[in-house]
Amino acid sequence: MSEQFLFIGTYTHDEGGEGIYTYKFNTETGELTYQCVMKGIKEPSFLCLDPSGEHLYAASEIDDYEGETAGAVYAYKINRDSGELTLLNERSTVGTITCHLSVDSEDKCLVVANYGSGSVIVYPLNMDGSLGEASDFIQFEGSSINTARQEGPHAHSAIISADDKYVFVPDLGCDKIMQYKLDSDNAKLIPNNPPFIKMPPGSGPRHFIIDKSMKYAYVINELAGTIVTFDYHAGSGTLRAKDSVNTLPEGFDGIIGCADLHLTASEKFLYGTNRGHNSLVICKVNDDGTLESLGHEPSGGDEPRNFTISGDDQFLLMANQKEDNILTFKIDHQTGQLEKVQQLNDIGKPVCLIWLH
Repeated sequence: MSEQFLFIGTYTHDEGGEGIYTYKFNTETGELTYQCVMKGIKEPSFLCLDPSGEHLYAASEIDDYEGETAGAVYAYKINRDSGELTLLNERSTVGTITCHLSVDSEDKCLVVANYGSGSVIVYPLNMDGSLGEASDFIQFEGSSINTARQEGPHAHSAIISADDKYVFVPDLGCDKIMQYKLDSDNAKLIPNNPPFIKMPPGSGPRHFIIDKSMKYAYVINELAGTIVTFDYHAGSGTLRAKDSVNTLPEGFDGIIGCADLHLTASEKFLYGTNRGHNSLVICKVNDDGTLESLGHEPSGGDEPRNFTISGDDQFLLMANQKEDNILTFKIDHQTGQLEKVQQLNDIGKPVCLIWLH
């Protein structure tokens, strides 16, 4: 039997989770088994690992860190034998409701997005994996047409390109994707030319990915219920929108609330989550990077948020925040369709899933 560790970030308020959980994942059956939990962190809603798999970083989605009007970020050492975490240190994120973070491929810096205040902050990483003092901070400005959700800037993710040259920060509140050059040696962001790409009003861009060929990129728009394909110019670190696909069935008139998107390792298929409709949209990736919707799979619970795909493309794991469960689906390599094989219940408010490779 082959196993690997899965880390689970949770919301800790209102009978939620206790912190960051470690589970063992059976790569043959898709079964999850509890291993341990790291307590002492509030609302660890997004997690990421460094490329070595030695350190885990967690965003604390709060606005009251140690008396400040700010969120926080935590650094942990991973015991690769047991999956246990040891706290190294923590830092204020200056902005509020910290929601996303990424590490460059050489473990030089951590880039963090603050949703509440609409900002991005950068930390140099020390040799032991701990966080240095913040080295850069950029406050966004602007708004858009949805007065309930876009009254101000709301940075929702911070993605570093695989070559460590560029950083992209979708802002839900401004309907922009910010484009930066990354100076990883000094942990600084430099506005690219152009400094952002504008999305259609009311889109609400949220999560963003670049494919392995570095020819195409994708953003899921939370408020519009769409996934946009871009031509990605790796030399200049710029985007050009080329196509869009709806994440919801035709005629759906309920709440639109897209959250996450991922490509399979083969990059034959792309999936995205629909809160409100409580489903995953299944998309085929065409040769030119554009997407073709193949239908939907019920998420198996309320508020499907983050999900992850195993490195061998065998399984997709879906976290349903309000249902307190995680479902394991088997992926059909030919059709991209999903078949439920396991369900883990009674884990409070799971909102992020990440593998230890």
